[in-house]
Amino acid sequence: IGPNGCGKSTLLNIIAGYLKPDSGMLFYDGGNNWTFMPDVPSFFECLTCLEYLSFLNKGTVNKDQLIHYLNDFNIEYNRVIKSLSRGNRQKLALACCLYSNPNLVILDEPFSALDPNGKLQMIKILNKYITKTKIIILSSHSLEDISMYCKRVILLKDGVIAEDVNLQKDSSKFSYTKFKFVDVDYKDPFLSKYGYFRNSYYYIDDNL
Repeated sequence: IGPNGCGKSTLLNIIAGYLKPDSGMLFYDGGNNWTFMPDVPSFFECLTCLEYLSFLNKGTVNKDQLIHYLNDFNIEYNRVIKSLSRGNRQKLALACCLYSNPNLVILDEPFSALDPNGKLQMIKILNKYITKTKIIILSSHSLEDISMYCKRVILLKDGVIAEDVNLQKDSSKFSYTKFKFVDVDYKDPFLSKYGYFRNSYYYIDDNL
């Protein structure tokens, strides 16, 4: 976690092998079965979701099996990718990452383009397909994401580790209060600006 420009994406690209570090070494003994989802996934735009997933698996997987799998992600398998919203592109990218049953999953800002319902759906998917034998490394600048879903948090600042926290031992380090607007008076200048998701939850850092 960290602000924009602190080095989150650079670090994940180094872990994934797309960038070479200026110094230091990276050690991982979990084998070669890993996947990487960039913050802005790219696809062959003219293929359907089903055709693209089949292409990645070299056409060796049963079509009905792939359709059932994409339905799990609430993805219209016969939609052409160029017609998908950014949120649905992220869901498709995650589906492509998880299909090979990887040991290590690297996700760069996986929730950035998702609305609250889309984010909850993605978390359910991760809980379903990720077992205790797998590792997920994700980047975020959202306190909500890390405090709800992560066991360990590394805070980056200017490309350097500023803090390394085990949330299982010290959950108060990144605690927050959850609230939502109920009866919104849109004449109020603050609520008219920030209270437009009437049934969505908001989070405030308890340390602020």
